[in-house]
Amino acid sequence: MKKQLLSLAVLLMGAAAFTACGDDDDEPYVPKAVDVSNGMFVVCSGHMSTPIDGGLTYYDYATKSATQQAFKQVNGRELGLTANDALVYGSKMYIVVTNANTIEVVDKATLRSVKQLKMGDLLASGEGSQPRHITADGGKIYVTTYGSSAADWSAYQVTGNGYVVAIDTVNYQVSGSYAVGGFPEGVAVVGNYVYATNSMYSMGNASISKVNLATGEESKITSDDIINPVAMVAIGGNLYYLDSGAYGSEPPYAQVNAGVRKVTTSGQVTKVADATAMASDGKDIYVINAPYGTGTTAYAVYKVAAGTVQAFTPSEDVEYPNAIGVDPITGDVFVASNSKNPDTGYASYNLPGYVKQYKANGEFVAKFDCWVGPTAIVANTGVKYE
Repeated sequence: MKKQLLSLAVLLMGAAAFTACGDDDDEPYVPKAVDVSNGMFVVCSGHMSTPIDGGLTYYDYATKSATQQAFKQVNGRELGLTANDALVYGSKMYIVVTNANTIEVVDKATLRSVKQLKMGDLLASGEGSQPRHITADGGKIYVTTYGSSAADWSAYQVTGNGYVVAIDTVNYQVSGSYAVGGFPEGVAVVGNYVYATNSMYSMGNASISKVNLATGEESKITSDDIINPVAMVAIGGNLYYLDSGAYGSEPPYAQVNAGVRKVTTSGQVTKVADATAMASDGKDIYVINAPYGTGTTAYAVYKVAAGTVQAFTPSEDVEYPNAIGVDPITGDVFVASNSKNPDTGYASYNLPGYVKQYKANGEFVAKFDCWVGPTAIVANTGVKYE
């Protein structure tokens, strides 16, 4: 009897152990989200006076190949004149086309057009005229437009004003339109405020507009260091803008005082790096410093957390660097250039350009061609589950 009880106990223990293992095996699998990057989009402005329509080049990491006129290939039509900026947000990409007065909304995976936003139809009284730059926050895109801005060359002053336009990414309706300064360019959102850089077409009195999204109230940040602000990014609750500075009045019309400035939300402005172009991976700021008329080029990374500048030295040169991008996942840096005109020996503005890819340490990785006038480089980032 005792032996039977002992055998039963052993059997029950074995059954319990088997059941426990079975329970472990039956636990539901929870996929883990992993940030990934599949390639880089290069927005090319084309050439307005030729005229050459803007285009989109896509460089695929997997195939190590570049697709030219990628938007046109998929959709059977041109982007239009002066494609100027783009943004990947969620499953879509938004392409800002200045002189076509449109924002193309495409599926980032297929580049198939989801919606073409005609700014003239969305906004009355010319508020949507000439969209320039874009950012996104809270399910909305925010776009700067020149609006009624006008340059009076005889008086060397700007009249009228531009706008920041908020557009819902679900129904594509305008949820807000905010008057700012003349010829606004860069745009960023921090908390409940949207900021825009008012370039004033480099005619003086430049500023940064600060708009309260709850009330619509607009105020301006001014400083002697705000000369010709043309781009903006928000990192860690602070704003960083690219200022093109000024140009000499006589040949070679050398560019001076160009750089990246930090501006706190209270309006304090400090210069952090010399630069003529910038890009951010969300943590740091990567810059090109190639002032017009000087014949010099340098690269650097402004480390935001440390507040220091580190040199970035590409192992291969770029002839006429005019745009920079960084992949926030891989850390690779991309520098775009115009091509050299074979007849003049100078930069060509109506021939296809090219892009060079480097590792974070400056080591050359690849070179690929792009369309005419590369102006913005955007990572094709997303999330996969494994």
